[in-house]
Amino acid sequence: MKEIEIKEKAVNAIRSCLGEVPFVQVKRVRENQRQGNAEVDLLIDLQIEGGPSRQIVVETKANGQPRLAREAVNQLLRCRNALPEAYGVFMAPYISPPS
Repeated sequence: MKEIEIKEKAVNAIRSCLGEVPFVQVKRVRENQRQGNAEVDLLIDLQIEGGPSRQIVVETKANGQPRLAREAVNQLLRCRNALPEAYGVFMAPYISPPS
């Protein structure tokens, strides 16, 4: 699966899941964003009804093998320095049980 397809599927999955939450709205999706010393695949801005805005930082991989999962999580941890309030999410078409 191509990187662009993976990102599109990740955005669609997040929109689908959050679309069921009546008080959360996806405001903006940005790709390949540099945050501090890390570049993340997706940065999603959320608006919470009656509350502060939030962000989801998404790192995508072609598969969820342990080595790739570790790389993704390390990337998300580096991003936390620049966006300490953001939620980090690792997404892949399949994530193996050891991951």
